[in-house]
Amino acid sequence: MSLMKLFVFAIALLTANPIALAAPSAHPPIDRETLEYLVGKAARHSGLPALALNELPPIQFLSEADLNKTVCPDDPENCRKLAAVFDDLGYRILVRDDFDISENFNPYDYSFLIHEIVHALQYRSHGAEIFNGCAAVKATEIQAYDAQDSFLKEAGDFHRLGQFIRFSFYCDEETAQKDYLKSKERWDARNASGKFVLEAQ
Repeated sequence: MSLMKLFVFAIALLTANPIALAAPSAHPPIDRETLEYLVGKAARHSGLPALALNELPPIQFLSEADLNKTVCPDDPENCRKLAAVFDDLGYRILVRDDFDISENFNPYDYSFLIHEIVHALQYRSHGAEIFNGCAAVKATEIQAYDAQDSFLKEAGDFHRLGQFIRFSFYCDEETAQKDYLKSKERWDARNASGKFVLEAQ
């Protein structure tokens, strides 16, 4: 795929081509109070400015199979451990629908959404520069994982998901640069129009 190979276990940044969506799942939408909580935690644990809810990328739930096929249409098995993804070109967050994002607070499941919201905050703060080469992409992922792990620690959950990325990160520089140029083109168009909205498919 022309997307960067950033599927570090469970979470991904998605660049290059906006992805077509499969049928939406029956997962209920996230209520406003929970969204405010998630954005606040993402901002606090990352140190990035928060977004107003109307500036947040739409969050859409898909079945595991549909998420795999949507993100990795040519090789769904490559996405089999994928939990969530921030699609910068489509300006959306996709989440596997078996994650419990509800009133039944589950820190582990919430943490994946916080990770993706951190990517949205990074994107809104720094634009496409967060994808400008492998070093930038790695730093972007480390910040999101650090925020996720900090949230988990605060919540008393002992999972630590970000340690391995410091030592087991793969990124092809040529692919990263191609993806960066596409992301920058979309960022520049959005920034000029002031429209950070769900892209029509």
